[in-house]
Amino acid sequence: MTDAETYECPVCGGEFSTPRSRGGHFGLSHSDSEKEEALICRLQNLCEGLERIPKRCDMEQCNWASKSTVASVFGSWNKGLVAAGITPAQRTNIEKEELLSVLQELADEIDRTPRQKDMDERGEFSSIGSIETLRELQVRPVV
Repeated sequence: MTDAETYECPVCGGEFSTPRSRGGHFGLSHSDSEKEEALICRLQNLCEGLERIPKRCDMEQCNWASKSTVASVFGSWNKGLVAAGITPAQRTNIEKEELLSVLQELADEIDRTPRQKDMDERGEFSSIGSIETLRELQVRPVV
């Protein structure tokens, strides 16, 4: 097998022909603490190699774990980064009132309910979630 065709277990270094077979082995063959320790080490090395905070999409380039593996072990991608001592690029656990205030300010500025694109381009927070989130918060432009 060539490197492009193998998927490595981040704990024991075992090689597998598919990500699924690696994932099954990883999930069943190692303790939680072994998984956490191995992923922390790999995330730190990835951060060093990239010379920046790793993104979820960077995991597609790795043959040792997927973004969903990190999320399943730590609860979320950002919690995995924090466990590795890496400060996530985006804030998490934003208070509803703070998000509502930012959304309302943006709604006032653009004179309509903000869309995801508006938040990505102009908002303090990007990737705020779905349209349902905005509807739940009942953000409306002030007329």
